[in-house]
Amino acid sequence: MLGKQKLQEIVNYKILQITKYRRALMKKLCMLMLLVCLILTAACGKPKAADKNIRLQGRTEAVLYTVKAPVDGEIRGLILETGERIRKGQPLFGLGTQDENPEVEKAATELAKAQARLNNASQGNSDASRASAASAVQSARSEVQNAEQNYNKMKRLYDVGGISRNRLQQAQLNLESARASLAAAQARYDQVSRAYTPEELAALEQQVQKQRAAYDATILTVEGSEIVSPSTGTVRQIWVKNGEAVKKEQPVMQIISATDCTILVHAKTADHRLAEGAEATVTAAGSKKDFPAVIRKIEQNTVTLFSSQKPEDLPEGTAVEVTIALKENPA
Repeated sequence: MLGKQKLQEIVNYKILQITKYRRALMKKLCMLMLLVCLILTAACGKPKAADKNIRLQGRTEAVLYTVKAPVDGEIRGLILETGERIRKGQPLFGLGTQDENPEVEKAATELAKAQARLNNASQGNSDASRASAASAVQSARSEVQNAEQNYNKMKRLYDVGGISRNRLQQAQLNLESARASLAAAQARYDQVSRAYTPEELAALEQQVQKQRAAYDATILTVEGSEIVSPSTGTVRQIWVKNGEAVKKEQPVMQIISATDCTILVHAKTADHRLAEGAEATVTAAGSKKDFPAVIRKIEQNTVTLFSSQKPEDLPEGTAVEVTIALKENPA
């Protein structure tokens, strides 16, 4: 009887231990499930990590520079032509004042002489030039004959007191002028009748280039007269001529840049993460040539970027991809 009672106590104790263990286990499971729920809730509530880059599609547009006269003056040394390639910083023209500069005038005279010698030599091989020069000589000889006859007539009248001394002197001046014209016409004929060799023509061409360089250097050393190109590119338009007087801020020429461009991006919706001044990387479609750009303006759904490092061979209107790296905001 005592043994059965002892056995029952042992069984009851084991049952109690098992019950306590189950309760502790259930409590731990509940806490674990609660922890899992809290983690899941926190994970669901945490905002998704934002993309660090914004990628947009755009198209390049050319940048045009209008070069204006900084002050009133006279255009000098403008030897560029429409369509000519130029580099950034290259002298475009000189802007002299209306006051005459002796050094400039001397350089211009030497250039004109060299150009005249080259023109005469180049035209000398044509039959038309020789015929024209011969006709000028014949006409000058006729003028001399007429002037001699008139002078002889005036001399006879003066000797008998028929005219005044002033009229005789005028006839003499006319004769001297006619003889000088004949000498010039003869010299011109002799020059155009001569056959210049290719070597002689090349030497005359070099003289013209030398005098033109000297002329340009002279006018561009005048203080404040040197106007240089704002960009590497091509001369698109020229609105004035060499020697023409211009006013302050008057447009002189227009240059289309080969290295500067704007990129226009049209987005369906505005992105509040974009800001003026943000840096971007531009990739041309079908090319691996990347170049930098900066956001200059944001208007509604249009973003305008500017780059001064566009590849020169990238044409206007090229489709490009714009990648803008977003800066992380500090926590």
